[in-house]
Amino acid sequence: MLRPSPAAFLVATAIAAVTSPVAAGQIVSRPGARVTTPALAVGDDGTRSLAWIQSSPHVDGPRVMVATARAGRAFGVPRVLASTSAAVGTVAVAVTPRGTTVVLWTAESPPFQGAPVVVWAETLGRRGPAGRPVVLTLPTSSIDGAPVLAIG
Repeated sequence: MLRPSPAAFLVATAIAAVTSPVAAGQIVSRPGARVTTPALAVGDDGTRSLAWIQSSPHVDGPRVMVATARAGRAFGVPRVLASTSAAVGTVAVAVTPRGTTVVLWTAESPPFQGAPVVVWAETLGRRGPAGRPVVLTLPTSSIDGAPVLAIG
């Protein structure tokens, strides 16, 4: 029997906490995948978005993943926002009052050990990603801590 990683369990618990006080939770990551830095956001309209970094022995490099759920619904199939051979740090996620999801993540650029770090961003509406991820910062030797995202 496959057991979810502690981060996947945290993801399921966090989902249960915002969906219903008695919900059993929902594991949205791939079984057997290594899940790190899960981030959860809830919008004014009840939209919930969950972002995380996922690694798998069957895939080269980490993937930045996101799953969304409209109010009262289960999370949909996770989407891959980025698949890279670069070291990916952490993710941040927020939901606008109209239900648009914004995800930020840090990654080395170009993808090799010790490369400068940049912050990437992607937005997702009801029909999915709005386009290609964009770089928000100039490459720097380091970024202290995780990206922080707030939408009012």
